[in-house]
Amino acid sequence: MTGFGWVALGMLDKLTDPTCDTDKHAIDSANACTTTTNWSSSDALCITGMIPALPETPLQSDYDNNWGIQIGVNTSEPPGLTLGKTYASITITVAGTPSDALRAEVHVKGEPAGQTYCAQMTSGQAIQLSSFNQECWNGDSADAAKALSMDNIQNIDKVGIQISSTQSDITVDNLCLQSIVFQ
Repeated sequence: MTGFGWVALGMLDKLTDPTCDTDKHAIDSANACTTTTNWSSSDALCITGMIPALPETPLQSDYDNNWGIQIGVNTSEPPGLTLGKTYASITITVAGTPSDALRAEVHVKGEPAGQTYCAQMTSGQAIQLSSFNQECWNGDSADAAKALSMDNIQNIDKVGIQISSTQSDITVDNLCLQSIVFQ
């Protein structure tokens, strides 16, 4: 993949790495990064930050403000191009923490920005693209009508991983997206 690296995070979440702009400020709701992202590694996209705990009985508004942190890459630079080919699986390799409870996400060109397809992932293990669904957190009860269509695989334009908020604080420490391989 040759695209542009990016991060996204909920309103209550914070990144101390990468930093933003020439003053190298942390990225959070008060200091979004719309200019230059300063990555700390030249051979991986790495993040360090904090995801605060959700309340014991979270409401939808809690998830809306504290959904977690994503790190990803567009499939092309400049953005806008897609894979252009159909594949059967994707393998994403990461290092750092957390190393479990990670979610792989893909976006299809032309669909709303917040509409992604996801699957639970383990670093270095292939994930069948047919297992990606808009409701991956529902496991076997995910809505089949919301599955990634095999016809849409060639239209994937973004790939990323998400660390989702839980009822415990999550420290993200040098979590590095090292490689994305389609097979």
